[in-house]
Amino acid sequence: MVTLTIMLAGCSTYRPGIALTNSQLLELTSVGGGTGSRLAVNHWPYDKYPNLPEITPRSKTVVLDAEGPGVVTMFHASKYGGGDQGALVVRVWYDDESKPSIEMPYMDFLGDPEAKTAHFATVYFSHVKESHNFRLPLPFRRHIRIEVDNPTDSKFSGYTEIQWKKVKALPEETGYLRVAYRTGSPTIPEETIEACNIQGAGVIVAHWLQVAADHPKAKRSDLVCEANQEIYLDGSREPQMEYLGTEDCYGYSWGMAGGIQSDHYAAITRIDNYKSGGLFTMLRCRGIDTISFDKSCRWVINYQNEFFSSRELTKQPRLHSRASFPMPYRSAIYYYGK
Repeated sequence: MVTLTIMLAGCSTYRPGIALTNSQLLELTSVGGGTGSRLAVNHWPYDKYPNLPEITPRSKTVVLDAEGPGVVTMFHASKYGGGDQGALVVRVWYDDESKPSIEMPYMDFLGDPEAKTAHFATVYFSHVKESHNFRLPLPFRRHIRIEVDNPTDSKFSGYTEIQWKKVKALPEETGYLRVAYRTGSPTIPEETIEACNIQGAGVIVAHWLQVAADHPKAKRSDLVCEANQEIYLDGSREPQMEYLGTEDCYGYSWGMAGGIQSDHYAAITRIDNYKSGGLFTMLRCRGIDTISFDKSCRWVINYQNEFFSSRELTKQPRLHSRASFPMPYRSAIYYYGK
């Protein structure tokens, strides 16, 4: 059997500037064994392949339809001009399932919510000159089908390249990449957000969150950067992991308004300053710090213990009057599961 290292525990993650481990070196240098790389090119008929389908109004295009076992190793997608590329939708089906395992806006899937982030680079996601690169593996055993849907009346110009590898077999413990994608506009601090409620064993390898508030108390991300990030694992009534601030969950401190930045795993990817308030997007990739669970994972974003009436600290926030306002958000949690 050919051993395929899938990033279920983050061990094969390589960070620039750090020496390769033995397993990473073996993965990069192994030859033969029945594997073979492939590249599927889509949406660009203005070159050698004039019959490639374009993204026309109200159309769906299949960007990959492959027999397994195999693993998708990279998406490379250009900017799509001609309309609101943030409206394009991607769907992924594994092993001939009837309902897609992944269904969400294409640019959001690539780590570029609403197609409006600044340029950034991390180990799994990057938004660089006119382009996106996505490097979380998508393993599949029997079959994979990936579709891009254009629900708009616009015609788009651009292209997507998907690199994948044919393998003899996948290890039994290999999971499938899935995404818990949520949007909403709760009133905070009264309402909580359920970012995911995953049933079954899994491991979370990346996540991003975008929050916005048109309120003076949310200037420079004040207040919206708060919230307890409560992660309930395997049916526990108490969180096994709990970050005391949203910015802490994403690798930062004292808010999210420090400018566009990245350390290859944590990134602030978008800041829109309103006259009153603002919009902030953060991304976190996980390597050896993946979040693993055997039965379930419920992730709750909870502002109910925050003191919203001023920036003064208090140990009894519920005893004070508090501001209340809507906070539109969108979030994605990338995980491997059966």
